[in-house]
Amino acid sequence: VSIPITAALVGLLSSFQPSLPVPVALELAINPRVMGFAFLLATLTSLVFGLLPALQATRFELAPALHGHGSTTDRRRAWLRQGLVAAQVAMALLLLVSAGLFLRSLQEAATTDLGFTVDNVDTIQINTRVGGYRTDADGMRAIDGLTDRFRAVPGVTAVGASRMIPLFSGRLGLGALRAPGYAGPDGTDGVQADWDTVTPGYFDALDVRVVQGRGFTERDREGSTPVAMINETMAARLWPGANPIGRQLIQQVTRTEERTLEIVGITRTAKSASISEAPQNFIYVPIAQQFSSEVTFFVRHAGLAASSDAGELESRAAGPLASSGRSGSRLAELRQAVVAFDPNLPVVYTQTFEQATTMALLPQRLAAWIATSVGTIGLLLAALGLYGITAFSVAQRAREIALRMALGATRESVLALVLRQAARLALVGAVIGLALAAGVGQLVAGLLVGIGSIDPLAFGVATVVLTLVLFVATWVPARRAAAMDPMRALRAE
Repeated sequence: VSIPITAALVGLLSSFQPSLPVPVALELAINPRVMGFAFLLATLTSLVFGLLPALQATRFELAPALHGHGSTTDRRRAWLRQGLVAAQVAMALLLLVSAGLFLRSLQEAATTDLGFTVDNVDTIQINTRVGGYRTDADGMRAIDGLTDRFRAVPGVTAVGASRMIPLFSGRLGLGALRAPGYAGPDGTDGVQADWDTVTPGYFDALDVRVVQGRGFTERDREGSTPVAMINETMAARLWPGANPIGRQLIQQVTRTEERTLEIVGITRTAKSASISEAPQNFIYVPIAQQFSSEVTFFVRHAGLAASSDAGELESRAAGPLASSGRSGSRLAELRQAVVAFDPNLPVVYTQTFEQATTMALLPQRLAAWIATSVGTIGLLLAALGLYGITAFSVAQRAREIALRMALGATRESVLALVLRQAARLALVGAVIGLALAAGVGQLVAGLLVGIGSIDPLAFGVATVVLTLVLFVATWVPARRAAAMDPMRALRAE
């Protein structure tokens, strides 16, 4: 049975393709050595756990059994069985809570404001230096030429480029940076900030709103006054209540060289490295003044109204990750535009921005899928374990239950007796499981978006699901005990 199931799972995992700028596929196959090791391990496990009960059965104590009393050994065995079942319950609840945390995180991510839009935007990355443009001036001419080519593609409404890809490229620090007139916590004017170098059309292409001042223009070139734009978060931290436009930032380029940047605009704060990050200081500088040979173009096409939240990102990420025919044709047009400009300029990759940014939610999606799958199996095993120990307990206590009923106990009281015993066992496991889940929540807090490590909804739903499943598992043997014929049971004893 396990071999066909394994083959099916291998096929399922092989078909999973994470949406990344560079296509990645999982090449999996059933390995005879791995299967042999798994078979040997399963056999040894079965022998060990099957041998212990067999050895215990050979040490059967006749006198206590005839008198209907359990020995100390029997009580130790009962505690061991109950402990194992409680451990199963604890692990099942731990996995269910973990799955709930990641699913809740994905749910919150769907409403997280990114500060930019991802739909109707295609990306294409090139490297001018690899394409033979050795100087910064030549590389800038290539970027300008490609921008014009992309704008000429039918349906294109905005074109921009940058060194970094939001939510994918990580962080890029600007190095030593000072803000004259600012006094930080350490009493100096030193500032920490991430940055990116962009073209003037970047903000329109990604719909990053300029809330004060101006955006970059074609006049912001090498040789002109070095300028910069900062986000609202940085403006509020450095100059609260004051107008940052016209103020200066001093960048330490080398040990002996400094560059003074004049702030010309303030942008809305956008996510940069992670969807779960707190608002960060961020600086934009013109790519013509601080050149980067590796750039990613963002080409916006006319389409449905864009949304600045992550809902579209998550909904696209949840489905098949292959580009649709429409986006595929758009990407082909962009590649053709590059060839028309320079056939020798290599394209690093082309992909929709939606697909490129799904990397931001990939860890949460994988963790949720794994925790849900393993948690479901753990829940099933816990239910089977509690069912088995309850049924075994009913069989062991058949004489006691029959006597209770013969002395006037009702079926409802017998039912409650059995359910209480199972409930105590489940409660012990649940308490341990919740404590473990609280600890694990602290460990994965960095992957959670918009929720705390102890999310009441995730913990509550997992507990309710576990309670319902375990109640069903114990109801059957409890009902069997309540329906017992006391006279027949006593005659059998």
